[in-house]
Amino acid sequence: MTAGQWIIAFLMCYGLMYAGNLIGTALTFGIGMVKGTGVDNPLISTVMQLNPWVTFIIAVLIAPTAEELLFRKFLTERIVKYGELAAVLASGLFFGLFHGNLNQFSYAFLLGLFLGFIYVKTGKLRYTIGLHMAINFIGSSLGTWMLRVTGYMDTMETLTKFLNTKDLTVLADLGNGIVGMFIFGSYASLILMWLNRKKFVCCAPEEKVASLGKKKAAVMIGNPGILLYGAFWIGIMIWQLLQ
Repeated sequence: MTAGQWIIAFLMCYGLMYAGNLIGTALTFGIGMVKGTGVDNPLISTVMQLNPWVTFIIAVLIAPTAEELLFRKFLTERIVKYGELAAVLASGLFFGLFHGNLNQFSYAFLLGLFLGFIYVKTGKLRYTIGLHMAINFIGSSLGTWMLRVTGYMDTMETLTKFLNTKDLTVLADLGNGIVGMFIFGSYASLILMWLNRKKFVCCAPEEKVASLGKKKAAVMIGNPGILLYGAFWIGIMIWQLLQ
């Protein structure tokens, strides 16, 4: 990737992150309405409580390196023989589930798909680690500041207050946060992705596994390890939603 391509990829990641946040917020808001109580976002709570330097070391330096090694290099290199599309989907799904809550799953899944695609096309882990670090830096070290600027923190506080009081008047402040996030993040991502849509093409499986047909899916997702992984993290997500 050239420097320009990496910057475009970063902007796409940035938009995907906020689009995923909107989806996660909408889903948890709906679940909270059914429950009658709000659904906490553990990421916000953790970022607000940790020392900024501790957050930087863990979220910006350690986590991106470890997660890219696991979900991009080790995972996709084992699955790519079944096709690049299969590797990209697995990268996004397993990465999203690993976060253990619906709020983060929504954007981690989208980012995982995108980073998985970049890795299977370039084979260079440094590109995805760099993108992951940049996104985590914005979402953690600069997270509190950006939440306040975009109005998203106010949005979350308003949602929580509404769920606790059922007072419709407190929803009046939601517009600024939602509109600001959507315009600032999602629009840029959608436009860039549309302009580059012809580049998002995945190659077919290797010839020796292309003939497996339905057995290919059984081998990939029907083995005990994958089933246990999925059951564990889905269980954690359900437990977190019910708290």
